[in-house]
Amino acid sequence: MSGVNPVNPKPFLQELTGKPVYVRLKWGLEYKGFLVSTDGYMNLQLANTEEFQDGKSNGALGEVFIRQNSSGMALTSGATTLPVGVPFSSANENSSMMNSPRVTKCGGLDLDMQVAVRSVTAPNADGALPFTSTIIMQVWAIIYDPPEFHEELYQSALRLVDPDSIERINRFWKREDACRTLIGRLLVRMLLVDKGIPHNVVTLGFTSAKKPYILEPKADPPIAFNITHDNGLIAMAFGPGLQLPPAYGIGVDVMKLSIPRRNSFKSFVEGLTAKEYGSLFGGIPQDEGLRRFFWIWTMKEAYTKALGSGLGFDFKRVEYIVPEEKLTVDGEEPRGWQFFKFNVLDKEVIYQGVVAQHTGSDELYTITQLDPTSLVQHQGATFAKMAIEKLGDA
Repeated sequence: MSGVNPVNPKPFLQELTGKPVYVRLKWGLEYKGFLVSTDGYMNLQLANTEEFQDGKSNGALGEVFIRQNSSGMALTSGATTLPVGVPFSSANENSSMMNSPRVTKCGGLDLDMQVAVRSVTAPNADGALPFTSTIIMQVWAIIYDPPEFHEELYQSALRLVDPDSIERINRFWKREDACRTLIGRLLVRMLLVDKGIPHNVVTLGFTSAKKPYILEPKADPPIAFNITHDNGLIAMAFGPGLQLPPAYGIGVDVMKLSIPRRNSFKSFVEGLTAKEYGSLFGGIPQDEGLRRFFWIWTMKEAYTKALGSGLGFDFKRVEYIVPEEKLTVDGEEPRGWQFFKFNVLDKEVIYQGVVAQHTGSDELYTITQLDPTSLVQHQGATFAKMAIEKLGDA
């Protein structure tokens, strides 16, 4: 049976969790969506699902559950194979992709998984490496727990980054600062590996405002990313590089939902416009006022980080009125911007975050909640072990 490679379907499916996939049923219907979860019986939960038949869309279905039975089904990943928006049937022998059939047996069911793999070994004409996946805006959130991030794990993970990064990390006096920076460096490398690009040749560049970007290897399309941290959370937002090269217009900020000790709420709140300040008080509970303040502050931070403006940007130029979901910059509603709000829960600790993405379109800005399938969360020690496994073999 030439060309057939056996694979274990369960780890294969687990690796696709949180990524866009195509599911083809035996009788021909195809479903595109994000793989939210899978279980030991290979049942699948998809979000943002769209149904296709004979290559044509039948419309959006939203969240669906596909149950395994004796009929069998075929699965292929849009994240690692076909570009999102191209149905299964569009891939053929004459396309830029290579069909690599994988056949496995699980529980007496024959599952024929036709996986189209796009080569990443040959660069494009401009020298940029093509993706093996469609890049979509996501947030990866890592919870750093010092007791779990022991010395042996730290040293093993440190060996995965480049000498310049090692030198920078070793300059930190406090171990928690070194670990947070190390996790940030690993996040970029894990992103490249996830997109099929070698991580061991990565070189970071920095703009005049010290915003990092991927200098080498060049990728097609470019990757935009931004990293932030607060207390025990390190978060990276990434997406396609659309505007404002070379670092591109994406920014992220997170803050722990709490007031530092020895601070009152009123003394803690500063740097706001008069209207923003007024929206925090006047008959609302302090908890709600605090929540609004952190949405305002992370919105301002994410926007300026996306611009790459550095510390000289006057935050009062940006005004965000949370109850109205109204944003203005220099008194005008911005065009060509998307803002995504999200929460990260670490036991009883809540973090609020905002991603700002400059699209360059003529449409008015939008403020929405980040799709839950676009937020990936790991404990720091677990993430470090994953990095050691994946980057050590890549």
